[in-house]
Amino acid sequence: MSCPFMSGSAVALQPSQHSSDVSKCPMHTHNRALEQPQQEHGTAAAAAAVCPLGFGSSRGPKLGTLHCPICKGLLFDAHMSTGCKHTFCHTCLSRTRDCPVCGMDVAGMEPNTELAGLVDTFLDTHSKSPQLVAAQADLGPLPDNSEASFFMAQGLKSLAGGNTHAALHRLSRCREALLQAAAASTQQGTSPANPAAPAGTADMQQAAAAAEPAAAADADAAAAADGAKLAPTAVAAACQMAAVCGSLGDCYQRLGNQAQAEQLYYDSMAAVDAYADLDAEAAHALSVSLNKLGDMRYSQEQLEEAKQLYRRALQLRQLASGPLTGGRAGPAQQLELASSLIKVADVCRALCEPDEADQLLRTAAGVCFEVERQEADLSPGTARKLGILLDVLHAQGSAAAC
Repeated sequence: MSCPFMSGSAVALQPSQHSSDVSKCPMHTHNRALEQPQQEHGTAAAAAAVCPLGFGSSRGPKLGTLHCPICKGLLFDAHMSTGCKHTFCHTCLSRTRDCPVCGMDVAGMEPNTELAGLVDTFLDTHSKSPQLVAAQADLGPLPDNSEASFFMAQGLKSLAGGNTHAALHRLSRCREALLQAAAASTQQGTSPANPAAPAGTADMQQAAAAAEPAAAADADAAAAADGAKLAPTAVAAACQMAAVCGSLGDCYQRLGNQAQAEQLYYDSMAAVDAYADLDAEAAHALSVSLNKLGDMRYSQEQLEEAKQLYRRALQLRQLASGPLTGGRAGPAQQLELASSLIKVADVCRALCEPDEADQLLRTAAGVCFEVERQEADLSPGTARKLGILLDVLHAQGSAAAC
């Protein structure tokens, strides 16, 4: 696939409009590592021009000039060290005294407006092309090739790399894309969901309001009353909105803005609340936000409210691992259930309710031991989570009693 990235263009171009020759990608001129001559068959030759994000290459996307070597995400607020001129995200560079690339002292920094502009154009063009979203192998598997999924993956990658400001920007773009898609679906009479309104943003609140007409709400209520199967697109859209609002809440919590984080957790819960008792994925999404809000209340020493939130999350996970899945919950769902049992037990002990806490911990240990019997079939991530939960249970002294 050729890279349709064109400097200054805000519209994604279809691959068929350009040659598949990767030398057509203007981004290669900014890849300094590829500008040096190399020996080929005994003759000095210039290195072949290659898109630094891997388009047109069987190796797939990789870290290139538009990525920050520290957080590994696309550059955000690009700044370069005044000495060596290597470029990083401003947040990342401000945390180090020595350049991670060459080791030179970071005596100061200055904006790299050229690369910042290229990143902005890259995001605007590539995010709007489903073919190019699908080609972003460095982002891992995506639920679909939409603009929202592209920005969600970019935001989570920045968050994992420790750049909260970059994550906040890209997750906000994800939420905007979801709201725009919901508004467009409403105009076409096919509204998929009732997305949560972004806190404190009037135009986005209007878009969210447009996405929840009374007719759609009545139809959903009637479907629920009749026990009808929910439209998969409605649940998927609601779960996406819940996920991005929850992740934005995590960003604000890292930045110390507890009030904004709390509002976003409530937005996340509102996005899926109508579906949580009817769909396992929605139940899981709601339980995650309930636990996040419960953690906030626990840290604020509001233990009774924390217990209520944790218990509601536990009820949803019991529902998701039982009736909503026909009793066919997988190991990951079972461990989520065990995690919720431990959370409720922890707050019970803090409230001096040891008998209830011990019973919950014994139940959690039983769930973990059942998953442990499937050890050969567990994914690496599930196996790691199982180990963590067993360590917690052993520390509580409940595993031996089970």
